[in-house]
Amino acid sequence: MTRGVMRLALGLALASCAAPTPVTELMIVVDTDLRVPDELETIRIEMRDGQGAMREASADVAAGAPLPVTLGLVSRTTLGPIDVDVIGLRGSTEVLRRSARVVFVEDQTRALRLDLLASCRAVTCEAGETCAESGCRSIEVAPGELLAWDGSAPRLDGSIAQDDAGTDDASAPHDAGPIDAGDEPIDASPLDGGPPPECRNATECDDGVPCTEDACTDGTCVNTPAAAVCDDGVACTTDVCDPITGCSSTPDAAACDDGNACTTDACDAIAGCRVTPVHTACELGSYCDPTGGCTVAPTFTSIYTTVFGSRCGPCHVSAGTRAGQLDLATQTQAYLELVNVPSICETGNVLVIPRDATRSLLWRKLAGVDLCGDVMPRMSRQLDAASIAQVARWINGGALE
Repeated sequence: MTRGVMRLALGLALASCAAPTPVTELMIVVDTDLRVPDELETIRIEMRDGQGAMREASADVAAGAPLPVTLGLVSRTTLGPIDVDVIGLRGSTEVLRRSARVVFVEDQTRALRLDLLASCRAVTCEAGETCAESGCRSIEVAPGELLAWDGSAPRLDGSIAQDDAGTDDASAPHDAGPIDAGDEPIDASPLDGGPPPECRNATECDDGVPCTEDACTDGTCVNTPAAAVCDDGVACTTDVCDPITGCSSTPDAAACDDGNACTTDACDAIAGCRVTPVHTACELGSYCDPTGGCTVAPTFTSIYTTVFGSRCGPCHVSAGTRAGQLDLATQTQAYLELVNVPSICETGNVLVIPRDATRSLLWRKLAGVDLCGDVMPRMSRQLDAASIAQVARWINGGALE
């Protein structure tokens, strides 16, 4: 058996009796310095067209198929590009892979060397690269890199295989040699034309957007938004994965609706739901309870009895000179001294601002919040939280007399 070259005809099968015409052909030549069969048993060559259709051929070098392995691709209608993968196998285990993306040179026969080198076994290249003699390089092979084909396929050491019969004449059926596909040329028309496949694995489809799931499906990249990746842990935000800009979390106030007519509901993108009582939404004499709605406020009589009259003396009740010029000796006098009265402690402070306890200096001094001066009452006479809350409710209810 002579050592032959199998051809794949792209678009048209090889003519058997036609007069010699220029051939557009690509010879794929594969040699290896891996030990056969200890490190390598089979060489498989895979070819893909622009639509992802694949053809393949294999040489069992462990069984005696000579090296280098040579595969001829003939084009009648297109110049490509095509993707070529050369895979070295030991049993069913992939040992090494070389890849190339190449086009035909019209009316010429060129050779593409894709040798499987032992030095590449420990090399991992980036997506779109392959390991060659000098390390990782692009899989894109320019026409100028293709070798002129003279019918011989030298070994890696420069020697010529003794049984190399050169390029077979397609005028008669021939033995396909080390890559045996039968006596007739294979019509590889599915490899004809179209752009190269967009991808061959999910790694080549990484779009750099953290929230998309990247996949290669039938040679096409598919980047699917996954909103779950964008969950910010804030219950009231709407979390979305945009396939271009990535994650976004938009506050949704409706998600914070507490069903309470006297509160304003808002969603803070960081803190979550914020519910703010609007006391003016209730009738005078009532304040807005965030959980119970409009609620009747304590009367000034109860506030004077439990707080001002009993806890603010003697300094503001019976002392000869009232502390801070604030006289709370009687209920009537106390009301006149407190409601809508500017404080002598810094300009702009008002002791009681009806409907707004948080801005009223009286409540702030009782609660120890945003102080002007000392907390009142002083020392051990300070009010408990329940009493301070009652004062706030009276103020928020309108500070009625």
